[in-house]
Amino acid sequence: QTREMLEANGFGPRDWETISLVGLAAGHTYMTGFYRNGVLAPEQSDSVRDAYRAALEVRHGEQRTAEILGIDRFNNLVHPNLNVNAQYHQLRIVEPVAVDRTVVHAHCFRLKGAPKEIFHRAIRFLSNIGSPASMIFGDDVEIFARCQDGLTHGSAEWINTARGFGRDEKGNDGEVRGTASELPNRVQFAAWLRLMTQ
Repeated sequence: QTREMLEANGFGPRDWETISLVGLAAGHTYMTGFYRNGVLAPEQSDSVRDAYRAALEVRHGEQRTAEILGIDRFNNLVHPNLNVNAQYHQLRIVEPVAVDRTVVHAHCFRLKGAPKEIFHRAIRFLSNIGSPASMIFGDDVEIFARCQDGLTHGSAEWINTARGFGRDEKGNDGEVRGTASELPNRVQFAAWLRLMTQ
């Protein structure tokens, strides 16, 4: 699972251009999924997942089960500070505690009625992506620390979030779509600005 996660995060520019980013007027954002192989891929079939699908079909029917399992999203950011990765049963809450300090609470949840192996996969995912020893989380934290350091020392007055600007496609009700860009940051900052100035 760790290898699959690292390979998925090692996409090239062409691969990242196939992943949609969606921003909503209230500041919520999400991206389409990018795990294509192995235990994390939504189309994966194995005894655990097949048992889970069968249990869902008994409860909801084939069509509704296909709809539930067909949602392939990652990094569902609920403005202002909740990250939900429902497919992998993860919640992250970002809690600012000072102007220069933030605590990230990472949790996984257990699906009622799902096979216990599904929960064990969720725990492994949490360990691989959210633990202090994780290469993915360690990389994220290093980026956050460098941004904070840059802001603290005043070497730059602004953080540039213009990547992909001008390519965003505006939809109904303030929805914005793009790929390989800083769209989620721009959508969240715009919502924050509206909330702070209304």
